[in-house]
Amino acid sequence: MPDLEAPARPLAPEPVPFVDRLQQWRRDPRVGAAVVVVVVLAAFVVWIRSGTSHEASPARAGVPVRRVPRKLVEHDIDRNTYMWSKVETDPDYHALVQEIWRFNFARPVGQVLPGMDTPEKKKKAIDTQIERASAAITKLRQRGVQVLFLRPPSNGPILEFEDRELPRAMTWDVLLQRTGTRGIHFEDYPELQGYYMPEWSHLSASEAVRFTQVLVPIVEREFDRTPR
Repeated sequence: MPDLEAPARPLAPEPVPFVDRLQQWRRDPRVGAAVVVVVVLAAFVVWIRSGTSHEASPARAGVPVRRVPRKLVEHDIDRNTYMWSKVETDPDYHALVQEIWRFNFARPVGQVLPGMDTPEKKKKAIDTQIERASAAITKLRQRGVQVLFLRPPSNGPILEFEDRELPRAMTWDVLLQRTGTRGIHFEDYPELQGYYMPEWSHLSASEAVRFTQVLVPIVEREFDRTPR
């Protein structure tokens, strides 16, 4: 049999010098778009980590003006949520968050939340939310789910705002009465009071752990008292 020659292998392409490759990338619009995305994401990360506050949005007719801190909490892989350490440890950012909350909550609720700028609208908004909660609880109970409400602690200007604009007798007490549900209100349990809240409305990370350890036995006791 005649000898068969193996087909010739194609020659490997000459390596492209790195500088020439950069020139090719510069002319490729896909690379340019990717670079823009990376730069924007990097800037966003720096912006978030800086924690600098949003300025209040421009006023629009009928829309309350509010300011919101860019970051308050962090989430771990199991979705546990804790206060961002910078709120506790950075004096400037700590003061900034408090100043934002003072700006928001020193005013009547109608200037903070939409649709609550008159007593009639406020009552209607509260009633609507309680009706939604009641309907949801009815469905849950039909499926054998027990429900227990929790009112976590707050203090300082935040609690003053809540007591003034959304008092317990108008909100919490009505919610429990209309839904026929038990609830745990921090004011009813001395062991749920006295925790450190750097900006008056959220527990510090270490206090959140301590609070949970105290709360769980209370929840268990209340569930034992809840009709099944």
